Amino acid sequence: MVNRLTAKQAKRRNSSNNQQQLRQELANKLPNMLSVAITSYEHITISPQIDDVKRFNALHTAAKSALSHIESLLKLAKWAGLEEEQPKEAENNKNNEIAEIIKAAKYAMSENNSGNNSNSKDD
Repeated sequence: MVNRLTAKQAKRRNSSNNQQQLRQELANKLPNMLSVAITSYEHITISPQIDDVKRFNALHTAAKSALSHIESLLKLAKWAGLEEEQPKEAENNKNNEIAEIIKAAKYAMSENNSGNNSNSKDD
């Protein structure tokens, strides 16, 4: 019975280590992933005014998809602990860069939400 308890404890410890390792891997990759997603969203939304309905719908769908992707990455960033970290003196630059990317993503999300709330019709 002692061996079983030890095996269960080892399994829990291993699971905890795996989760911590995954969080660290995500923390390392997410800033770049967020940056790419934000750049994609900006590229889509900077497009000139489009008169073709099919093209407009395609770009609108692409923008919504990019925002959903950014939102998912922000949730992962929170889970990975990126938003909770306070910069230490030696890590200021990297943490500031991460904070700026997260801030830009949140701004893009808020811009989209405010745009959805003001659906004015120009007929």
